[in-house]
Amino acid sequence: MATWVFQQDGASMHRSTFTRSWLTERSVRTIDWPAKSPYLNIIQNIWGIMARRVYARQRQFDKIAQLKEVIEEVWATTRCEVLQKQYRSIPRCMLAVLDSKGRATKY
Repeated sequence: MATWVFQQDGASMHRSTFTRSWLTERSVRTIDWPAKSPYLNIIQNIWGIMARRVYARQRQFDKIAQLKEVIEEVWATTRCEVLQKQYRSIPRCMLAVLDSKGRATKY
């Protein structure tokens, strides 16, 4: 059985009493991670790309099912090249973090 540990930054919504209680009640282990630290996980960029596409027409969703449908459609039509570009950026991002000695980078 895999032992999972959840990583999240120090953003206020992650430190809220509700969030911490929810994680504790479900025995979710977390890693302490400083806010605004260099973040090399490409999923954040992919989520940003998808969010812009989901809300491209300034649309608000009345039902969760509507939002889910659009998210699934956006994911299904996201080209592999978009994901590959993010993947290929990892070495460059890592070098930028090393060059900045762990401080902020443009990534």
